[in-house]
Order: sequence, then structure tokens, then C-alpha cells
Amino acid sequence: MAQQCVLFAGGYSPWKIVLASDPSPSVRYAAEEFAMFFEQLCGARLPIISDSVFPASYEIVIGESLRTSDDCGCPKDIAGGEDVWYQIREDRVVIAGGGLRGTLYSVYEFLENECGVRFFTPSLTHVPRRDSVILPVKTHSYHPPLEYREVFYYNPCHSADWCARNRVNGGHAPLAEKHGGAVRWHGFCHTFQSLVPPEQYAETHPEYYSLKADGTRATGRRAQLCLTNPDVLRIATEQVKTWLREHPDATIVSVSQMDGTTPETMLPCLCDECRKVDEYEGGHSGTILHFVNKIAEAIEEEFPYASIDTIAYAYSIQPPKHVKARRNVIIRPCFRDPDLLAEWYRVCPRLYIWDYVTNFRHYAMTFPNYDTIAPNIRSLIENHITGIFAQGVYDTPGLDFEELKAYLFAKLLWNPSLNTEQLINEFMAAYFGPAGAPLKRYLDVLRAKIRDENLPLLCFCNLPVPYITPEIIEFGKACFDAAERLAGTPEILRRVQQSRLSLMFMELMYTPKGSPGRDEAIDRFFDRVQYLGVLLVSERNKLPEARQRMKEMSGLYELAKEIPHDANRPDEI
Repeated sequence: MAQQCVLFAGGYSPWKIVLASDPSPSVRYAAEEFAMFFEQLCGARLPIISDSVFPASYEIVIGESLRTSDDCGCPKDIAGGEDVWYQIREDRVVIAGGGLRGTLYSVYEFLENECGVRFFTPSLTHVPRRDSVILPVKTHSYHPPLEYREVFYYNPCHSADWCARNRVNGGHAPLAEKHGGAVRWHGFCHTFQSLVPPEQYAETHPEYYSLKADGTRATGRRAQLCLTNPDVLRIATEQVKTWLREHPDATIVSVSQMDGTTPETMLPCLCDECRKVDEYEGGHSGTILHFVNKIAEAIEEEFPYASIDTIAYAYSIQPPKHVKARRNVIIRPCFRDPDLLAEWYRVCPRLYIWDYVTNFRHYAMTFPNYDTIAPNIRSLIENHITGIFAQGVYDTPGLDFEELKAYLFAKLLWNPSLNTEQLINEFMAAYFGPAGAPLKRYLDVLRAKIRDENLPLLCFCNLPVPYITPEIIEFGKACFDAAERLAGTPEILRRVQQSRLSLMFMELMYTPKGSPGRDEAIDRFFDRVQYLGVLLVSERNKLPEARQRMKEMSGLYELAKEIPHDANRPDEI
């Protein structure tokens, strides 16, 4: 008979949780989380004791302590990173991990793998109720392939517990000391003007900013810096040091170009010195990386733990030919092209990608990327990416199965070998209950069309798109009708209705202007959007403007045009 570990049986558990006498906040929290979820699992509340107590049988040792210094099998090189490790014996369980977060992550890995716990959404955790908890004797270890994992969707951004439980370590969530902190920036992107503010310097020192082709200096909200000006370097360096002194929890500072994706808005500096560097390096990334390297060198003595980050984006996508990044520099490419990534890897070994994973032009238009998430992550890792920022619908809840997508990204960023189909099936059953079955059929039809016809998904596009057809809309309506009938509870019904908003939006966008009842249907759609707590239906338009402009458009025939956006709204992401 195989060896077993009986944690709970017959209504009783003799086990105790053991901690070091002075554990870190994240290890103490790991023990508290284990105790709480174990009680939910089987009803037994395990006591938490110090390792100063004489060792006994039936101990669950969490984190490094006097107990892990003996022959428990805990590897000695686990102190760094976020590696997870646990060992289950008949009379002892040891759960440990690397760095500030590894032990906490090991507890969550144990709860998921061995107990069937699932952390689906900030408001929905599934803990199966068990009459007994009997586990096979085993040792488990895992090394996450990505050192930085961020799921930039609305609800995860506001839930530190959900992020920690799903091993998401990005700094937009309010991850605290008990969660082991986060990979935290100060100044996340587009920081040139924060480093050298035009309102402070433009009038007296226009030479600090980009020289344009017409011989004038750009000092507006898109203006870049003159990166070969020594005063600009001095001011920016001092500002970076000030930020790091004022924000000791930040480990990365972004020194990065302002937003802009067209020749009229990019505005890199064309002065003689900047042109000389860029011509030598073969592109505008040359002046940027030379500038970033100098700041990185200037801070490393006072802040040896900190890194300087910049983005490869718009006019700086092409890597420089000669200069290499310093050891404390991170490059964030904003693209997935494998050949370009390989070229950037030769320049900088630390690459964190900025990945766009929704349709920013129309949040409400379905974006069925479920089957591309895992392959894309695996491909990025193969191309030397060590961190991923997945930017989805970050500024509004409740559109296009947002909660499902956030869950998929969290699980697959941690472990891209997980089975996407199993993740989707578990989520749909838990989040939608009986209503999940017809909704899953609708998603499967969308997924099959994209997969079978090899259709692209674009992050800035309008209708028409080939995966949304009148037939799919009609099929979707039948699936959502069935789901609403099966919902069973007001909470699940609201979830179904929120998810249905995308289908309603697409049906309206396919309805030509002048069709009977179209304007009234648009009003009903936006009334429901507001009732269900949705804040936006695109990145660029507030709801009143979006409602009016949707009425003014003539349906499918004008959808190739970009919806205009409020010129007063900043374009920076």
C-alpha cells in the first residue's frame, strides 16, 4: 500500500503548524492563510506554534526555521527568487520557498495542487468541503519561468489577496509586506516629462526638449527630451534618485519616451548631437539607451537593488547596433516579433514585455483570445522574455468575460504549461454555475472559428471582423437567453448580464443607422451598461460621448473609422 499522509480523518486532526519564532510578515501570513483555508476545507482549525517548542510528529512546518535545518529534505539553495517547494511525509509536511514571496506562493501551490482550492476572482474562491484530507507522500518543486507577472485587468488591479494567491507580483495591485511586496516601479512609463517637466523648464530652457525638423523645439505634451544635453542628464538623474529615496519600496524606475505612434506625435530630438548618436546606432533607440545607461550607472552605488527600465516602442523599436545595456537596465519591448526580440536580447538580457491583450478601440467588442494566451507566453519565454505585463481592460469592470481572462492570464503567467481547457471549464462552472454550460458553448463557437480559419486578433480595430458574423450573434443570443434562465441566483444572473453586454454591443454595431428602434436600443444598452457598473466601452470615450457617437454612426458601414475621442483626455496609457 502506498504511503499516505492523513491530515484530517474521522472529524479530527492532530496536526500543528510550526513557524520560526520571528518569521517574516509574509511567512506568518502564509501560515494564517494555510490555517484559514484548511479550516474551510474540513472544519479543523490547526494551531500555529513556534519552532522553540520541542519537535513532535504531525507538524506542518511553514517557512525556514529550526525544523528546516535538520534532515527534512528542504533544498539549501531555495532562498532566492520565488521558487516553491513542499514535501509531504507520513508524519511531517514542510512548505518552504525562495525570497520574500516563495513560502507564501508554496502554500497557495499546496492548497491548489493537493486540496483543490481555486482562487477564481477577488470575490470567488472555491474550497471543496472534505470529510477527510489524505494525501500521497511526495515532494513538489517549481521554478516560475517569469520573474515579473502582471495581470492589468480592472478587478485584479484592486485586489492584493487575489494577486498574491495567483502568484501575480506586479505593482499595480496594493500588494503589502505580508504578501511579500511586489515588483514595483516608480514612474511606470512615458516618464520623460516627469523627469524634466516642461512647465518648469520649457520657457527658460527650450533646448532641453526635442528639436523638430522645422528648427523649433517641441515643448507640448508629446515632447521628448534632448538626450545628449548634459543638463537634461543631470536633472533626470537627480529626479530618479529623489524618487528612489522617497519610494523605498520601488525597485524599478522607468526612464522612457512619451507616448506617440505617428510621425506627427513621436518627436524624437533631431539636434546635431542626437542625430550623430542615432546615426551611429542605426535608430532612435541609440540615444535612449546611452541616456538610460548613464542614469543606471549613476544610481547603482546608492541603490544597488534598483534597475532602470525603458520601453522599445514606436520610434525606438529597432535595437541599437553597438551600445549594450548595463546590468541594472531592463528593456520592455511593446511587441512580440521574435526576430526583433532576439536582436534586443543581444543588447539586453533582461527583457520584460508590454503585451496588449484586448481591443482598446472597443472594449465592448468581444476579443476571444483564450487559445492564444498560453502559446504566446511560451513563445515569449523561448525568446528570452523574463517578465510580462498583460494589459487588458484595466479601467472598467464587467466586459467580455474579463474575470475569466484575468484568471487565465494569472494561471498561465505562473505556469504556461497548464491546460487552458481545464482552466476555462473549472472557471465557467464555478463562476456561472448551471449558466456556464450555454456560455461555454458560445465561447467554443467563437474559439473554433478563430482556430479553424486562423483569424487574427488585433488590439486596435473596428468592426467588421471575420470572427463576428450575424450567425454567431444569433447563436450567442440563444446561449445567453439559456444562461439567464439557468442563472438561479441574482448574483449569477448579474454576471451573465454583464458578460452579455459585449454581444449586445456587437448586434447594435451591425444595425445600420435609420433602422427602426435603433436609437432606443442604444439607449437601453447604455442604461444597462451603467446599471451593471461598467465605466467605459472603449479606452478613449466616456459613456455619454460613446452613447451619442454610436447613434451618429451609420452602423457597419462607418465602423472602419476610428471613433473620435476627447482631445482633453491624456493619451498616455
